[in-house]
Parts: sequence; structure tokens; C-alpha cells
Amino acid sequence: MLEGNPELKAAFKKVVMVRESVNIDYILTYKLDSLGLVKLVGNDVVPRCELYRQYFYERL
Repeated sequence: MLEGNPELKAAFKKVVMVRESVNIDYILTYKLDSLGLVKLVGNDVVPRCELYRQYFYERL
């Protein structure tokens, strides 16, 4: 899903590259949340789990 949508891939890359929560476009937030890749922290997002951060950090 990420490979087919460069904008979504870039947004998720932004999320996994930093240690703190990130504010991204609300539509991209909704899509990433629907895929189960992120969780909401107020208006920001973080990876759903540390394993996702480690895995995607190396691959994005």
C-alpha cells in the first residue's frame, strides 16, 4: 500500500524517522491509522509499536 502511494509513504517515513510524535495531514493520518501503522497522540501520530519503527526505518 505504501509503495503504491508516494505521499502516504513519505508521511509514514516522516513518522518513523523521529522519536517524538509528528503532526501530519489529517487525511494521511486517517489512512495510516486505518492501515494500523500509527496511533494517535492528541493531534499527532507515532508508530503503532516500536517494532514498526525499527522495521520501516531500515526499509524506507
